[in-house]
Amino acid sequence: MLDRQRRFQLASILLCAGVFLFHLFTLSSGTMWGDDWTMYVNHAMNMAQGRSYTYPGYIFNPMYPTYAPTAYPAGYPLLLTPAAAIWGLNLTAFKIVNLLCLAGGLYLIWHWLQSRVHPLTALVIPFFIGMSPYFWYMRDHILSDVPHMIFTVLFFILYERWQRKGDWRSAIAVGLALVFVCMLRSISLVLIAAFGLHWIMGPLRLRKSGAMALGLAAGIWLLHNALVPSNSYFQMLAGLKFRVVDRLYDGLRPYAQDFDALFRLWEKNDLMAFGKIMATLIPVFSLAGLLSIRRWTLLETYVVLYVLVIAFFPGFQGFRYLVGIFPFLLYYMAFFLENIPVKRLRLTVYSIVLIMTTAVTVQWYVQNRNAPMVGNVLEQNAQNFFAYVRDSLPSDAILVADRPRILALYANRKGTVYPDANHEKEWLDWLNLNNVTYATKAAWDNDKPDRYWARYMDEHPDQFKKIFEDRGLQVYKYTRTSD
Repeated sequence: MLDRQRRFQLASILLCAGVFLFHLFTLSSGTMWGDDWTMYVNHAMNMAQGRSYTYPGYIFNPMYPTYAPTAYPAGYPLLLTPAAAIWGLNLTAFKIVNLLCLAGGLYLIWHWLQSRVHPLTALVIPFFIGMSPYFWYMRDHILSDVPHMIFTVLFFILYERWQRKGDWRSAIAVGLALVFVCMLRSISLVLIAAFGLHWIMGPLRLRKSGAMALGLAAGIWLLHNALVPSNSYFQMLAGLKFRVVDRLYDGLRPYAQDFDALFRLWEKNDLMAFGKIMATLIPVFSLAGLLSIRRWTLLETYVVLYVLVIAFFPGFQGFRYLVGIFPFLLYYMAFFLENIPVKRLRLTVYSIVLIMTTAVTVQWYVQNRNAPMVGNVLEQNAQNFFAYVRDSLPSDAILVADRPRILALYANRKGTVYPDANHEKEWLDWLNLNNVTYATKAAWDNDKPDRYWARYMDEHPDQFKKIFEDRGLQVYKYTRTSD
């Protein structure tokens, strides 16, 4: 007969397996057209095939610094490299890597929560994460968000183990976990800063082993940056001038509003009002829980610094940037609910939250689970477009494109991106400086007010001559004009 702890552990394992199978058997073919994922995969393919990490590469455009750096940190590509080495450019294999991270990570979340909240709550939180429409939607996206969330939880598990033991083995483990979290998403560099602050202020018995962990993390990060140089858009932060209060409000407001991504509420959802209420309650209750924590730890410092960074960062990434700390936000929410002083009120509020969350989630799956993927990279016109660029353009061609990194992956061509502001003279100079010879765009870009360059291309056939089109995807030959 299993004891209570073993029963909950078995339940958590079954939960993780169930979420994994549900996501696995509902995978779609292909993925979205957006090209964040292509840079990760391109890095992994390069490492698997022994090429330069950034080959063929993305040319950083200073007129669009928030689009992308010249290279991404190597953490997520390292996770994808074994799949790339065995199966090549197989999108399903890469997705399964993420599903394995999610399944294993849900168990880690349960393990971390079991000593902090009620045992049932410790199961409810990973179940909610795994079954949330947002994370189910992410099953078809090859992005670092879920691995980043999971390895952050693993870091805090190892960190607490090191605090108990204080030996050099646990210090090495926590140092490696610390730097790998940063290599998954560099926004977590604030974790190194927070770790250093708590190390300085921590007990003397942890001083030496803490220095080992911090030195190991910092040393590997510096070595990583030497091997993977990146002209990062974070450099632009140094030149920003703004009022702190205004920037905090403007920076955090869209993230708070984006909590409804958890339910992916559409107009046809009959429970939209309840979903909006839930999307509001989660950040409000999370903040209340954070403020009511009795003992301030590294976790609280990290969460606050993390939120400040995304508030001040000059580029809105939506709920993606909150995924890295989402289990901790749910923990604070649960902490608040479980510590409401009046028992009857506590049970009532807790029950209402569970019922509303369940109702909205079930309703979403009933109505939206069979929705087709829009903008699939494996659609025939997209594959024809890639094939034309790959087979008809010179191997040394350099392109300007709205999504140049996807051309690097599927067409093996180097490219840059269009600017995000109307600087006609400057961006033409940029094309000439980088010896751009071809341009690509989609016909529907002409109708978007911020895509002035799309209309410019059609208005100047002497510079941009259309040479290919397949259902809106277009290729132009670019000829520089004499000064």
